[in-house]
Amino acid sequence: MTTDQLISHIETLGCRLIALGGERLRVTNPDRLPQDVLESLRQRKSEILGVIRSCPGWGTTPPDDLPLNPIFPRPLRASRELVIAHILRQGGRNPTSVGEWLVKRENDYFVGPGRHWDCGLLAYAAARDCAQWQHRSESERELLERLSAFNEARPWDANK
Repeated sequence: MTTDQLISHIETLGCRLIALGGERLRVTNPDRLPQDVLESLRQRKSEILGVIRSCPGWGTTPPDDLPLNPIFPRPLRASRELVIAHILRQGGRNPTSVGEWLVKRENDYFVGPGRHWDCGLLAYAAARDCAQWQHRSESERELLERLSAFNEARPWDANK
């Protein structure tokens, strides 16, 4: 199991990981974690802290009243995949509050400024908005630079 898969699994069990000062990691609802998951968490604590600290708002849900961006998105395919993969690593495929927010956000775009966009652009716009809010990025370009730099520094190898 990769580190990002471990984080997603822990969150599906109803726990949240919070980076504290130094090498300290807090787990909400630790009693929900099976012993083997706790052991993996202990062994990979440094890696997990690196993932969480790379994004100040990792796993947090943006506010419902976050304004929509009415500008037609024109991401390169690699940019689209980078942003969506970043959100999916946070449990976006699972029924989490971030996942629920993404579905609502895509619908808001569909009935609003994105009514003529294809489904891929709706998904990208929602994921971009979430990631920008989590990273406190001023622009889409800043977000893409940050995510690219992070992925170059720590490739997401499925075989790890």
